[in-house]
Amino acid sequence: MKNRLIGLVVFTLLIAATVFPVAGIISINNTRPADSYNDSDTVLEQELKDSSENEEPNVPVPMPCGTKTGYLSIPPTAFVPMNSSSFFENKGFGLYGEDFFSAPVLLPHKATIKNITYYFNNEAPASFLLYLYRSHMDGNIDEMGYVFANKSGVASCWTDDIEYAEIDNSMYSYYLMTGLMEGMGCYGVVIGYTYVKDSSSVNLYGQDSIVTKIIVK
Repeated sequence: MKNRLIGLVVFTLLIAATVFPVAGIISINNTRPADSYNDSDTVLEQELKDSSENEEPNVPVPMPCGTKTGYLSIPPTAFVPMNSSSFFENKGFGLYGEDFFSAPVLLPHKATIKNITYYFNNEAPASFLLYLYRSHMDGNIDEMGYVFANKSGVASCWTDDIEYAEIDNSMYSYYLMTGLMEGMGCYGVVIGYTYVKDSSSVNLYGQDSIVTKIIVK
């Protein structure tokens, strides 16, 4: 009789431990091995570990290839006077002075210029001109195109008016030049261009090959 009573008590304790887990016993509903937890883990930390294992890998879908459109914005602060002794005033939002000014044009290799838009103020009795040049690195230059206007506002030139529209950074450098006089102001230039993004220039994350994307889990 005593042995039967002891067996009944042990059986009851086993059932209770399964239905009502106590400290040190992991519930049978938890599929994570007990030895994967640290003794110092809180309940929240344990739940975070469980949820992190069930997340799908974050692998972005590659971007489609083909012709893309880009824009290069050149602020007034990019222009510098071509004569060091000239008078000029550069306020960040506008360039004023009496001189010729130049600014670099840094476009991607093989990009094709589609248009040049010049934002300016002209209260002088003269025309406003903005030139785009390419330099051969030996002192020789080619005029690629220009923007002409005789009143304040916005002026543009387009692909049909631009020579050597495809950028070749392996052989040339590029720059803008404009002339200002009293009553004129330069507010900036925007160059629109296209470029081709092929599969060889795109990595698994849909970024250009020069960009490295790091995912930290």
